[in-house]
Amino acid sequence: RVHMRITESVNSESVNIDIVDDVGIARILRTCDGLMYSGYREYSGIYDAEFLNPLQNLIHRVKELLDDGKKGKIIMSGAGTSGRIAFMVARSFSLLNGEYSNLLQFEYLIAGGDTAIIKGQEGAEDNAQISIQDFVDNISEDEVDFIVYIGITCGLSAPYVAAQLDWIMDNMDDYKATILPVLLGFNPIELARDYKIEKWGKSFREVAMRLQQLSYDKPTSAFILNPILGPEPITGSTRMRGGTATKIILEIFLWSINSFEPVNIVDLLHKYETVTRMTYIEIEKISNLIDSAGTSLNKGGHVYYIGTSDLSIVGLVDASECPPTYGALISDVRGFLLGGWDAMNNRNGDITNEGWEYTISYENFKDMINLEENDTIFILHTVNDDKETVETILSYLQKETRPKICLIEFGTKNDQPSFDSRSIFDEYLFVKLPQLKLGELKVFSEISCKLICNAITTGAHVKKGKVYQNRMIDLQISNNKLFFRAIGLIQEFLSVDFEVGRIALLKSIYLIDEVNEQILESEISDHIDTAGTRSKVLPLALLLVGGLTVEEAIIKLNEQPAVRAIITNLIA
Repeated sequence: RVHMRITESVNSESVNIDIVDDVGIARILRTCDGLMYSGYREYSGIYDAEFLNPLQNLIHRVKELLDDGKKGKIIMSGAGTSGRIAFMVARSFSLLNGEYSNLLQFEYLIAGGDTAIIKGQEGAEDNAQISIQDFVDNISEDEVDFIVYIGITCGLSAPYVAAQLDWIMDNMDDYKATILPVLLGFNPIELARDYKIEKWGKSFREVAMRLQQLSYDKPTSAFILNPILGPEPITGSTRMRGGTATKIILEIFLWSINSFEPVNIVDLLHKYETVTRMTYIEIEKISNLIDSAGTSLNKGGHVYYIGTSDLSIVGLVDASECPPTYGALISDVRGFLLGGWDAMNNRNGDITNEGWEYTISYENFKDMINLEENDTIFILHTVNDDKETVETILSYLQKETRPKICLIEFGTKNDQPSFDSRSIFDEYLFVKLPQLKLGELKVFSEISCKLICNAITTGAHVKKGKVYQNRMIDLQISNNKLFFRAIGLIQEFLSVDFEVGRIALLKSIYLIDEVNEQILESEISDHIDTAGTRSKVLPLALLLVGGLTVEEAIIKLNEQPAVRAIITNLIA
């Protein structure tokens, strides 16, 4: 079963997240985020030598090349959350003035291209041929001496990463520049996905085992970084701990190779852990933010993040992950930033012409969003940002139909809040973080902001009935991984075998009562294309297992929009 892999397994700490109150939700997420640093069962974790030694060896190898005056490129690549984190980190370090900034380039690759930063591209991560072409195009005109490729896939499952790693291992000995392949993920290698990748013929496990052997044979030429974090708070939702740990590890690596001063990895990890602990100190206020967002969604309102470039990108990325995770509408949760695409510094620049979903500037927000009283606005801000920016946003919001306005502000333990919360904001969370000299990166506030944004949208969708126990139950069938996850959930909830679950899912995808041989023999990518961005594919499939026709099941879904209630009744 798919869910037996650690990143797909059930977290016992959060199994009651759907029946506790808002404070309970926040406390459960606090517990789960804290456990990210503690390790999981008998497996090696983020503080263990099995992870720290390869990371230190990678840092040492890259610094050797830089000390010799070699020019290098760091390519961080992934699909979905992993690709978005790669974008955020590459963007931040490209703006940083470090010891070797004149020798280093920081690049990202994301399955589906820049449009996937905002909206997941169905099936993009499953296409091995496009994946290879993306990588080859990125390096084809390079004039560098070495390339560090970091393939990010939390579950060790993404075909997008597997194909690129495989190409690198096939070509690294003959390529004009030194290529160092790195795999970053959070499952043991033996639990990497073992399904053959469609139209390619290899599995992720085959590629991972090959890389592992290469790292044994040539320990300075290939690297695997896979600390085991344990299951996610919401089963399989690696946008949460997996995404956070990815950002932390990438930042520690890049800061270590480009700092003017020596960096102690363990000391940095301790500081990130302190950030995580300090983020949740105001647990009651975080629970109020969850309540505000959940109330908005339940009343047909919307949630909006707005802020200056660094933190608002965190909010924008959090918003982009709600549709595939919870079957949410893109309009339910959106992010906007001052400066729009000019502030994003993405590879393709302004892509507003791709569709309304890609209108992300503050000006777009004012021109296109008709605010309602059931909406909630989260303004993301640090004490070092221009206070007048928040005042300008407030001035506009207070002229409109009055939504709920919440400020989330970040400072250090020596800073004071910028505003009088009692008279201006409905909710005001001021997060005090430790000091760390990391140039203009604001990495601590970004990590803290990610934790809070994840908590807000997770809690809001729990309150909307999109989670049963701690399983996401209205996910979009947008890639190979989610297709098999949906079948696994049908198996688990209704105690049926794989084939029964598969047939029910196909009936739901194609909206038919009988599945013919043509559909049964079709590629999974055909099923994904047909499912598209539809919501309630999984709930419909669950109802079909019980013997209802598609028409009868759709009527029942319309009568009871809270998916959790449907699952509860079915299991009862």
